[in-house]
Amino acid sequence: MQVTLPTPAELQRVANLRIVFAHQSVGNNILDGVRAISARENVPLRIDNARSDTSTAPGIVHFMVGENGKPESKIADFTKTLGAKPFGNVDVALMKFCFVDFDADTDPKKLAADYENAIDALQREQPATRFVAVTVPLETLQTGVRAWLKRALGREPGGYESNARRYAFNEEIRKHYAPAQLFDLARAESSAGSAANTYAINGVNAEALDPAFSADGAHLNKDGEVAVASALIRTLAGGTR
Repeated sequence: MQVTLPTPAELQRVANLRIVFAHQSVGNNILDGVRAISARENVPLRIDNARSDTSTAPGIVHFMVGENGKPESKIADFTKTLGAKPFGNVDVALMKFCFVDFDADTDPKKLAADYENAIDALQREQPATRFVAVTVPLETLQTGVRAWLKRALGREPGGYESNARRYAFNEEIRKHYAPAQLFDLARAESSAGSAANTYAINGVNAEALDPAFSADGAHLNKDGEVAVASALIRTLAGGTR
């Protein structure tokens, strides 16, 4: 699959920034993509795993945020950690949820509002840092015999309802943030090429993880890592405060 990489100038701009990235497992996939692009383009980019870093060196410092399945714990952890300013001067900070944070009990609009309130509060408190919101990663849609059986029993195959909840969250934050303050991870995951992988449910065209980018139906394969990392690099390189 042909993936359009960021330009060397975009990659160099990111390599010169101090970035904090809070995430869980799909975040590791994306960072593997950043490493692959950095090595391919021969542009060194520091990536360290830590919850504090007071050095002045540019690069990406990342940490595992909160607890999977408990999205409010991620908001609380990110707010507390970044509020204490343990990373020194930061150019960009972002926190993403995981696909497992959205289940039948999730209220997407409430979670979006809580997330926006946290990001906006940190932005007011630390105006020199660009806080970037992130759309939620997706799952592929279940296909084959199991999907057929579920439909025969009047049930939605896997991925349909969960992605619809993620889509509702993602649409809220897409409306709330300008492009410079939004990394649209879901859109990058859903499009292995020019056409988005969407499906109709409850009167909307929700997005799903494109199978061409998937390792296991939720995490990213090598093509997906590079494609989504390319989108992240462009977002980080393109925005200013």
